[in-house]
Amino acid sequence: DQTQQFSRHIKSFGPRFYSTCWELLVIVDSMQKMVREIRPYEVNRGETDQLYRQCLLELAEVAEQRGDHIAKAAHIRRRIEQVPVDRSRARPLVGIIGEIYVRSNEFANNFLVRRLEAFGAEVALPPLQEWINYVAAGRREIALEKGRPLALGREWLLELCARWIEWRISRIFRGAIRHMPRESRISEVLRMGCRYLHPTVKGEAVLSVGRAVEYAHLGFDGIVNVAPFGCMPGAIVNSLLERFRQDYGLPVLKLEFDGVEQPSEQTALEAFVHQARQHMLSRQCEPPHIRRLPQATAPCAAART
Repeated sequence: DQTQQFSRHIKSFGPRFYSTCWELLVIVDSMQKMVREIRPYEVNRGETDQLYRQCLLELAEVAEQRGDHIAKAAHIRRRIEQVPVDRSRARPLVGIIGEIYVRSNEFANNFLVRRLEAFGAEVALPPLQEWINYVAAGRREIALEKGRPLALGREWLLELCARWIEWRISRIFRGAIRHMPRESRISEVLRMGCRYLHPTVKGEAVLSVGRAVEYAHLGFDGIVNVAPFGCMPGAIVNSLLERFRQDYGLPVLKLEFDGVEQPSEQTALEAFVHQARQHMLSRQCEPPHIRRLPQATAPCAAART
C-alpha cells in the first residue's frame, strides 16, 4: 500500500520532522509578509526580492543540514528590515482572498500582487498556514461528530503544539510585520464569515468571506477575489461579495484566471486601485467615532472547533 510506504518513509526522518516542517512553513509565511510590506516602498527597486531569494536559499540550506533554523529566522528578519524604504506616500491596503493555489502562486494569478503594487497598492494575502489550520480544524470536527475521544485529544494536542510554534516564531518577527503579524484562529475566521455563509459549507468559500470581513475590520481599502475559471467556490464568493460591498463600502474586484491574460485586466486593476485609494483618503478624513462596521453574527455551532 503506497500510503503505508509513504508513512514509513516519513517516520525515517525522525520524530521532529512534522514540527520542523511546520516551523519552516510559518517562518517562510512571515518572511513573505515582510516582503509584501516592504517591497512597495523600497528605495532600490528589486532589492527586497533579491534579498528574499537569498535568505530563502540560506534557510533551506540550514534546514537541510539540520541546523538552527529558528536562529536563522531571527537573522533573516534583521536583514530584511535593513532594506531602505520611503513611506512618505501612503498606499491603499488591498487584501486578496480566493482559491488557495491561484492566490498563492504568482504564475497562476499572472503576478497579481506585483501588478497591484505597480499601480500603487500595498497587498496582503492569507499565508499557506491558513489552509493547514483549516484542515486540522476539520479533523477535530470529524472526531467530535463521530465520538472518537482519543482522536479528538490527539488533534487538540497537535493544535496546542502548532499554536505554540506559531507564538514562538511570531516573537521573532514581532514589530517587523505591521498587518496581521499572527494569524487568527480558524474558529474566529469562520465566525466572521457566518454573516454570509455557514461553516458547514466546506472549502475555500467560507474562508474567503471570513477573511474579507477580517480585512474590513482591520481597515483595509479593497478586496480582490481570485479563482480559476469556472470554479464553483469562487462563484459563491463572488455572489456573496455583492452584499459584503453594500455592508462595508469597500471596493471589490473579482478575477478569474484560465492561463490567458485578458486585455481588459490591466484597466480593471488600475481602476480598482484608484477606488481603493479614494477609500483610503475618505477613511483618513473620517472621524473614528463616526465609522460603523457591521458586526459579525453570533458564533455558529459549526465554527466552535
